[in-house]
Amino acid sequence: VHCVKTLTAEVDLAALPTQAIWFASLEGLEAHQAPGAFDVGDVPIVVCAALIDQTRALKAGADYVLPHPVTYDLYLSTFMGVGSTRA
Repeated sequence: VHCVKTLTAEVDLAALPTQAIWFASLEGLEAHQAPGAFDVGDVPIVVCAALIDQTRALKAGADYVLPHPVTYDLYLSTFMGVGSTRA
């Protein structure tokens, strides 16, 4: 598990043995989608965001949205969805 918050832009996220990249907020995802930000290759991106912001999150590059308020069932279904798309 790698915390995006502590990684620098010089880190090649696509080179890490990563199953998915989770962002705790839409703002965090948008900050890392700026020009010159991380290149994630084909690694799925998951972001925790309000349901009303789902379209915005997808436009910002999220593959999955974990809606607020987060419940265990929502977390688990999102986690399993990401896992089912990876070989």
